Amino acid sequence: MCDRYDISLQIEALPYGATWFLATGQAMPSGEPQRLARSFDAILAGALGDPRIKNHDHVRLIREALFRELDLYANLRPAQLLLPSLSPLARVQSGKAKVDIVVISENLEGFNADRDRRVRVTDDEDAHVTEEWHTPHLVARLVRFAFSWARLRGRKRVTLVDKTNSVPAHRLWRHAFNNVAMSYPEIAHDVRLVDTVAHDLVRAPERLDVLVTTNLFGEILSDLTAGLVGGLGLAASANLHPGRCSLFEPVHGSAPDLVGTGRANPLAAIRAAALLLDTCGHIGAARMVDAAVHASLNAQVTTADLGGRATSGAVTDYVVRYLRTAPLLPDA
Repeated sequence: MCDRYDISLQIEALPYGATWFLATGQAMPSGEPQRLARSFDAILAGALGDPRIKNHDHVRLIREALFRELDLYANLRPAQLLLPSLSPLARVQSGKAKVDIVVISENLEGFNADRDRRVRVTDDEDAHVTEEWHTPHLVARLVRFAFSWARLRGRKRVTLVDKTNSVPAHRLWRHAFNNVAMSYPEIAHDVRLVDTVAHDLVRAPERLDVLVTTNLFGEILSDLTAGLVGGLGLAASANLHPGRCSLFEPVHGSAPDLVGTGRANPLAAIRAAALLLDTCGHIGAARMVDAAVHASLNAQVTTADLGGRATSGAVTDYVVRYLRTAPLLPDA
């Protein structure tokens, strides 16, 4: 497809994963994230996770190294319903509601595993305390990204999702959100508590457009939005810093129990490639990849999680054939 769009593409396969970690004890060599930042426009990552490594420590270390060094502060997860039958919601299946939602969340702050500590509360018992961090200028940076992205994509509304009534630190988000919103008068904006948003996602998803939120709420809500449009087998994500090397990946895990069965759904990884192309400015090529995924759904060439009988390889082959033969789509 890149040949059809005359896209000059250079690919380097990176070995970093469980096997590398077991052999070296490292997530990746010292200085490697900096090299990637200097040398690459984007990174397409596969699902990470391996039962040979306790607690998937390599996954955390790889992601921390890349996210911190590349400053990939914005996580973006779109959820657009491609076929009404894929939604579990009757109102969506009947055409009375639509789902086209983007969740944008903070990657570098909020709750993180390295901020966990124990506090002795009795002679024989410790309490576990995990701190939630929010820095004003970093919160404002993410909110500006959300509004800027919404403006660029013609989105109509940005909603801040927080829990201010229980977490006073979230007032930082409301302050930043209200200040940034003044620079985008053409975009409607509102603020909602996370529990209200979770309710509305099930009862009235058509009311929601772009959601901006903390890392924890983003993880939860983006899985919920994925469930509204077909599940994690279709869910792709982008980890972004505009103008820099960014990382694109499927949302789902590695599913080691599916290895060798032909039942793993490849469409989320394929849609991550579409996000990569779109972000790098190859809009027509990205639209082609999305169209190929849509075609496979319409033709019912899908894996079992989407109700089909095709193998992983058969779905991939269908998408590749479509990309080689279908009429090209413009960049507009």
